[in-house]
Amino acid sequence: MKLEAKQKSLALRKDGCSLKEISQLLGVSKSSVSGWVRDVVLSNKAKSKLLLKITRGQFLGAQKRKEYGDNKNRLLKEQAKADLASVVSDLNGKIICAMIYWCEGTKEYKSGIAFTNSDPELTRLFLDLLVKYFPVNKQRIVARLHLHEYHNPKKQHLFWSKALSLPINQFQKFYLKPHTGIVIRKNYPGCISLRYYDNIVARKILYFGQAFLGKI
Repeated sequence: MKLEAKQKSLALRKDGCSLKEISQLLGVSKSSVSGWVRDVVLSNKAKSKLLLKITRGQFLGAQKRKEYGDNKNRLLKEQAKADLASVVSDLNGKIICAMIYWCEGTKEYKSGIAFTNSDPELTRLFLDLLVKYFPVNKQRIVARLHLHEYHNPKKQHLFWSKALSLPINQFQKFYLKPHTGIVIRKNYPGCISLRYYDNIVARKILYFGQAFLGKI
């Protein structure tokens, strides 16, 4: 039986079958097949056929891994939203605002609040929480974009204005960053700097964050 299986495996291999295919067709282990066909010299036709199968197998494997990853991400995101809904309160919202500022804002409070970031969603969250949980008048917030030469200033001002629900008239003239031209970051919206000239509010958010960090 082994001799017959070996002979069939040799013929299948010469025809361009993969080790896995031969193993499944003959009902023998892949390691046995590998030993039997290791010296088989493949024709160009067989090599092309085998390469096509390997490439297709890699593609299907990649697709399967992507599908698994997408499903896992979807479940994790749903769980995160459920967890968030159960813990968010006014106190937690204030803590989140203070922690975002501790990470991305200036610690020098004399000139008031200064927050710079390139992530529209994070910036929008900070701004919404700041207005909601600290005594901030949104109409007094001043924004300034930091752009590169490859940006369209008008387009980026409209983008950030919409993303933050902040009127264009609250934007100062943009700052043009030096750019070497070597790297262009696709879909990079530039940075935005938000200023609120009130050092009392700046101290409140910093001291609140400091008190929370001290507790943990």
